[in-house]
Amino acid sequence: MLNTVVSLIVAFHLALPIGKEISLAYNLKVGDRFELKQKTEQKVIQTIMGMDQTGNNAYDGTIEMKVLSVDAGQIRLEAKMTHLKSHIKNFVSETLVDSDGDTKESGNKIIRAMMNREFFVTISRTGTVEKVEGVENLWAGIDAVDVSADDKKKVKSSIGQMINESSFKSGLGQAFIPYSSKPVRPGELWTTQSGIPANFPVIVDVKWTLQSASSSHAVVTGDGVFRTTDKDKVVLLPGVDMKAKVNLEGDQKINATTTTRSGLPENVGVDAKMSGVMLLLAGGLLPMDMEVPITIQTHTDYTFVKK
Repeated sequence: MLNTVVSLIVAFHLALPIGKEISLAYNLKVGDRFELKQKTEQKVIQTIMGMDQTGNNAYDGTIEMKVLSVDAGQIRLEAKMTHLKSHIKNFVSETLVDSDGDTKESGNKIIRAMMNREFFVTISRTGTVEKVEGVENLWAGIDAVDVSADDKKKVKSSIGQMINESSFKSGLGQAFIPYSSKPVRPGELWTTQSGIPANFPVIVDVKWTLQSASSSHAVVTGDGVFRTTDKDKVVLLPGVDMKAKVNLEGDQKINATTTTRSGLPENVGVDAKMSGVMLLLAGGLLPMDMEVPITIQTHTDYTFVKK
């Protein structure tokens, strides 16, 4: 009897026949709930006046999502952040905030006020993140927090570029694997283009490959190339009161295991490296523009858990 059960389990998970097409899509229904966890480690190396300056950033966040509607190929989700821990350390400053940390620390108190406040995400059935709305509602939660205006300004300066609609759209666009609009066979390719979860004029072109598929899971990989779209755009650097222009390029590797029934990925790993030049613009402590070679290395893990 035991041998029979084992045989059935093995048979259920056998790979699909070689060459068989599979349609990957997000098959979610109203009321479905799931949790998305993100962990990111980032190293930033800048060469200033001939000396390397290394910064380390870490991000640990959890978002709970519920399907509100499924209509005409679009899936509308209600989202709430339930946990956020951010540690930003660079050559100028260091900021640590934790929604589950000691609320005697004003930064923690501010971040906790942003938790469990709803915003909305719309994705297509193939996983393209089409809209992120209502992120300002998270910031509205800090208005009544009993901390100084200066403390609120510091927190917004350090993480404001992570918590806005554009960054959420790009970050969630990494977590929700974008599938081909047509059935694909193992080994076949499809392509996408998206922004990055930072306030830089950089996009990434990704070639996706279905590596393998079974009756329950599929393995999908992506090879991305970063390129700067506007070298003259002025951006505000996170965590410091500085403006800059950037010219970056690099590559990205993505490995994901997804469920073929719901389409939700179980885990997504993203490794990225960008290098180039950042032009710090005169102002504040800088009497003149300064050209800074920079390398940014990032590893992110996304995990989906259906409730």
